[in-house]
Amino acid sequence: MNSKLLAHRTPHGASRRSFLHTVAVSAASWLILPSCAAPQLSPQIFDGKKFFPQSLASGDPRPDSIVFWTRVVDPARQSEPCQLQLQVATDEQFSAQVYTSGSFSVTSDSDHTLRVKVVGLQPRTTYFYRFVLLHDDGLFTSQTGRTRTAPSVADDRPVKFALWSCQDFEGRYYNAWQRLLQLDEDLDFVLGLGDYIYEKVPASPSSQPRSVRFSDPAQAIPVGSRLAAATVGQYRDLYKRYRSDAALQKVHERYPMICIWDDHEYANDCYGATSTDGSGKFSETNPDRRRHAERAFFEYMPVDDSSAPSGSLSVVQEKLFPKTRLFRDFRFGQRLHLILTDYRSFRPDHLIPEEAYPGTLALDAVALQALGAYPAFVSDANFAVIDIDAPLYAPQKQVLQQAAIAGCLSSGLSQSDAEHKAAGWVTGRLALLYVNAVLKAVNQSALVVAPSSDMERGVAWLHMGKQQLFSSQGSRNLVVKSMFELYALYQWQLSSEQSENVFGNEQRDWLHKTLTDSTATFRVIGSSVTLTEGILDLTQTPGLPASLRNVFLYGTDGWDGFPNQRQALLDFIKQSGHPNTLFVSGDIHAGFVSQLAGTVAVSLTTPAISSGTLHETVRDAALALGITVDSAPYKQIVANLNDTLRSSNPAIQMAASDQHGFVVVSVGSSEVEATYHLISQGEVTTDSTGLDAAALAQKFSTRTFKVASGTVTAA
Repeated sequence: MNSKLLAHRTPHGASRRSFLHTVAVSAASWLILPSCAAPQLSPQIFDGKKFFPQSLASGDPRPDSIVFWTRVVDPARQSEPCQLQLQVATDEQFSAQVYTSGSFSVTSDSDHTLRVKVVGLQPRTTYFYRFVLLHDDGLFTSQTGRTRTAPSVADDRPVKFALWSCQDFEGRYYNAWQRLLQLDEDLDFVLGLGDYIYEKVPASPSSQPRSVRFSDPAQAIPVGSRLAAATVGQYRDLYKRYRSDAALQKVHERYPMICIWDDHEYANDCYGATSTDGSGKFSETNPDRRRHAERAFFEYMPVDDSSAPSGSLSVVQEKLFPKTRLFRDFRFGQRLHLILTDYRSFRPDHLIPEEAYPGTLALDAVALQALGAYPAFVSDANFAVIDIDAPLYAPQKQVLQQAAIAGCLSSGLSQSDAEHKAAGWVTGRLALLYVNAVLKAVNQSALVVAPSSDMERGVAWLHMGKQQLFSSQGSRNLVVKSMFELYALYQWQLSSEQSENVFGNEQRDWLHKTLTDSTATFRVIGSSVTLTEGILDLTQTPGLPASLRNVFLYGTDGWDGFPNQRQALLDFIKQSGHPNTLFVSGDIHAGFVSQLAGTVAVSLTTPAISSGTLHETVRDAALALGITVDSAPYKQIVANLNDTLRSSNPAIQMAASDQHGFVVVSVGSSEVEATYHLISQGEVTTDSTGLDAAALAQKFSTRTFKVASGTVTAA
């Protein structure tokens, strides 16, 4: 069909519209004939890969349906609709076609993308598919894709899939994807757990080959030296550039993909329509931007969003934020029930505000007494509280206000905004520990107040690690575990559990019902963020300042930020009595294997395909805190981070904080086998496209684990 033939030209005097009609009719006739037949008036068939720059993809496989995707571009007629047909067959030669569509009109309204849901397919059947462009010069075929439907619910056979997340493109190479392709595993699907794209690009043009740029940079949001996507066009730019990668294209061509999103499909550490790049300096809630991001996601991903029972799937504006529904589930025979949750769309803000004034009380004496915790704080002067508005402390208040104004100005706020912030912060009861720290920092030690036993005790944001204004440290990163979890518990009780309502009521009820009704041998819950606790116990690390000799959560953007809701979910799973529940997740840029709450569930966290590793994040944080590479703390914490993580959290059986890769999961009749394929973080900037399988295999290592009856063991 793809033989090189002379171009078929438009007949003299015939209009393009009438010719395309003839092409459409004759093509439809030709497509339904057996391959041995010679249809009359058939247009000639050409290799049309140049018209499909992002190739094609399939996704959301069910026993009787799959979603097919492509993007078509005709440079000569970008302003005119393109006419596409979809062919699905059981053989690569397309002689046994099972589906041939009519003509779909593809326009710039969808950025020339097309999603088609085909129903009536057979369970666990391999299909080949391609798109056909009806062109003035004939028929042009896309690349050929291969896909597979899910087995029927009654089918008792093994299921195999791959886990991945976090594939930053800028300056990085997809060697992990290259390795997966070389393995040529017989996968039922590939599961993407978020961060398919990253929303920021360099503000200055880059000459390096793995660069990303916006077509309309003037409309982007400046964030330091980078620009963040804001328009639907900019989010589309990201998907187009990422999908230009040859290895990623081949993965989509070879396997159906099931995807959920995390934060970077919209903005870093986002919740609902709110981003966090300004760390509380200004409001970052932007529903229009959120809808732009979601629109591009649905345009470019082969997701069944149920906008139509079959046929072309279009983005329905009214179903975007705040009415988005991405959570969904899939059955793969008797053995696997895949349940995908949406962690980002409905969750509340981080419990510690980024703009929190470190000296402000989070838990006063009344709150601590309600928790039964007040006696533990009475004898500790570090938790002493003073009323800064008392006449006695007028000099201290004036200094604190001046310091707060200066801090706001240095953060970029205007004079009026700085004064407004300072007035709201420096009032009422404040932590004496912070008051004295500010006085010493501005050389006003003479005003330092000595704590006394009759002063009230309370927990301020400072005690949770918040030492700076407008900073993620002590808010979303490096949070004191004990103080934070005490505060989280108080808010959980005070709000009747709404403070940590991660899923929202509708999704929570759906999840509970889906788990309760599931009859599969293994229930696998997809969460974009890991259930493994990220604990850094630095209490025994010599050479650290006193403020860092504590037990920290290194990030509270994920489940560590909602500890009571996580425990409630694990309690629900335990009460359900189902012996085999796994959580699969990504986000943290590290690989983990963890046993959750005894034998209740197991957590498998996949490392990043290419994004900066957790090891690099902790390294950069340590350097920012003044911990030098030749110091004892650096060598103990950073150089041996995997050991630090395992010793800090005994539930972790494997930690790979300094590697990239993916996980291949095989679901058997009584156990699950998970093999981690890992490559060093130093390899991500090296292009391994030209390496053969043996050479690339030498760069990878593997670790295999088995899960049975809620328990994970090394294989």
